[in-house]
Amino acid sequence: MSLTTIKKATSKKGHRLNVREKDTSRQLSFRQAQEMSRHFTQDKGRQAWVKWFTTLCIAPSISAHPATREMMKVFRPEFNLPSHTAMKNTIDDQARKAKKELMSILKEARYVATTADAGVHTIAHSWVALCIGLMQKLCAESMARSPARAKVQPDKGAPGKRDLQDHSEFGITRKIVATTTDNGANYCAAFAHFGDNQDDPLAVAPEHEDPDGGDVAIVSVHDLLEEEVEDEAEDLPKLPTQRRCAAHTLNLLATTDVSKVVGWNYGTGRQARQPFTKAAAKAQGLWNLHNRSSVVANKIRDVVGRKLNTPCPTRWNTLYDATECLLKTALKDPETIEAINEVMKSEAAGKRAAAPVFTEEDKEILQEYCKVMKPVAICLHRLQAEVNAYMGILLPYLMLLKRDLQAIKREGELRYADPLVDALLEQDGTVHGFNNRFMHLFADEDLLMATLTHPNHGPFMLKHVAPALEEDIKERLIREIVTSITPDPLPSSQSQDMVTEKPKEASDDPFAFLESPTVMEEDGSNIGELIKKEVDTWGRSKVAEVKPGQFPSMHREKWISLFIKYNTALPSSAAVERMFSTAGDVLRPKRASMTSDRFEKSVFTKETCSSWMLS
Repeated sequence: MSLTTIKKATSKKGHRLNVREKDTSRQLSFRQAQEMSRHFTQDKGRQAWVKWFTTLCIAPSISAHPATREMMKVFRPEFNLPSHTAMKNTIDDQARKAKKELMSILKEARYVATTADAGVHTIAHSWVALCIGLMQKLCAESMARSPARAKVQPDKGAPGKRDLQDHSEFGITRKIVATTTDNGANYCAAFAHFGDNQDDPLAVAPEHEDPDGGDVAIVSVHDLLEEEVEDEAEDLPKLPTQRRCAAHTLNLLATTDVSKVVGWNYGTGRQARQPFTKAAAKAQGLWNLHNRSSVVANKIRDVVGRKLNTPCPTRWNTLYDATECLLKTALKDPETIEAINEVMKSEAAGKRAAAPVFTEEDKEILQEYCKVMKPVAICLHRLQAEVNAYMGILLPYLMLLKRDLQAIKREGELRYADPLVDALLEQDGTVHGFNNRFMHLFADEDLLMATLTHPNHGPFMLKHVAPALEEDIKERLIREIVTSITPDPLPSSQSQDMVTEKPKEASDDPFAFLESPTVMEEDGSNIGELIKKEVDTWGRSKVAEVKPGQFPSMHREKWISLFIKYNTALPSSAAVERMFSTAGDVLRPKRASMTSDRFEKSVFTKETCSSWMLS
């Protein structure tokens, strides 16, 4: 029954149904509506079936498998299961509709941010993903960032060239404010060649780390770029400004930068203190036993009441999370520690090496590790979120991280982890440590503008983040608002033409004096003073969700426009990293025959159609 039919039947205007007629278009009762929603139809079944396939990235061929059809006969015998070809056609149609919808949204967007990532898997497939994020229009109630994960394509060359093609395909080449990538060598080289990152002190750094290992293709990027661009035109579009993923950089800070800290986990000679190395080795041994044997895992669960979290090298924060879980469960009290040691001894029985056992000193060392790394883990967790992921949150959270680490050092309560705090804050060289990785960002005027225009931070946070540049950034904000308000002066030739075309009686216009340059300058100055008062009195909002009412009332549209301009860029590439987390489900040995086009449509449909078309 259509909505129009129901509306006509219940309307007080127009035709009224004859009570003696069979009422086939009356409004449904609440119970009937509930029964209708539960009523099964072939369309509903097909829609749910496609949604399940796209959400889990299941190969369409599974739909035609005899075991699948036998299972569905038990659950829903009347459902006509789509064939392999029908499933492919449906997914293709959904991907086509979603792409059309996405392109229409991008066409209306003024500013767009992208993230990019490349992955290599063992089935000889290399993939490049482009994730598009745009700021939705501000409405009267609220505004939000809408991540639109758009493209996944096989990498047949340099990632920079692939990104340029994607930008052109979606018509966003001139709309992108920044592209956020990880610290992989391939993307750093691509942006150094195709983009303009001369101001990035890390753009020419001697090393680019990526602890995820397989996520980066080890190829001669420089040779690829030289070969592909040599014969192309000089007016080839440039890549936008590159922003390093703050979450990935924090992960490097927490892993690579502290992998060799003298007095903590590294040293030479018998006198070298390595307290964390011994405690971490025992913890890793317990985790290995837990993952290697289900029998041991059950024994540990019997002791602590749950299964342990174990580290994963391709997931951020997992070492901290696993250590924290270990302290709360296996090492929570002497009795539990003794029980865990007995499990480890029983597994080492009959072996030459004695079983390592936990001591109270090990517990204290791991506690200090968690105390020091907790601010890093919290900051990383905040920056990798996709909700309210504005660039303006980056500097405040980094400032908070540095202050927390400095506070831990000032407390002087650490017996073992003082070298760890020092290594996190500052190290010699140009790459490692917080100061080398992040301090240059606190002088980036675009990032400071993003912080200043964010309602949760504003002028209050600016004076804490960059006190030396506070007045300069405020003046820049005032200048940009005044410039957007004050109309541009006409060219001299055009103004002369307009003067000659003026009718004679215009000389008697009492408002003619307002057109004089002096008055315009005075008005501009007055506007600037009023805006300066607005800036100085603008208090920060404590509501996480950004809404139009949080901006100053005077010239609110201009404030919002600047907020969108500087906050559209993403502080983290976690969105595209999560997209690639589905690749392991698709690229299994039994699905190695899946074509590049099929893989792209599967992921695109999963990330887009599952929420837009199939909800």
